[in-house]
Amino acid sequence: MKITPTGLIIQPSAISFRRKADELIEEVKKYSELDESFYIAPVLHTLSKEVSYVANYDGKRKSLKRQRNELESLMRKATRQLYLDLCTLIKD
Repeated sequence: MKITPTGLIIQPSAISFRRKADELIEEVKKYSELDESFYIAPVLHTLSKEVSYVANYDGKRKSLKRQRNELESLMRKATRQLYLDLCTLIKD
């Protein structure tokens, strides 16, 4: 959710979610170039599976409220999986 300077609330969309995930993946790729022990295959797999599923979600034949709830649920699931993938890469 994003709030504009005028106070308008903009709900998250599949497109904005995909854009943010792509930005995150680009940062992960840059880091992996600096540290060759940084294994990014799980992150790339999550991007191709979970994030693509969110980006391709259409929710046809469902009410607008149900579409929004399902899309947000898919976003939370993909975000959690990206978080888990990235947490395993962080060293102490």
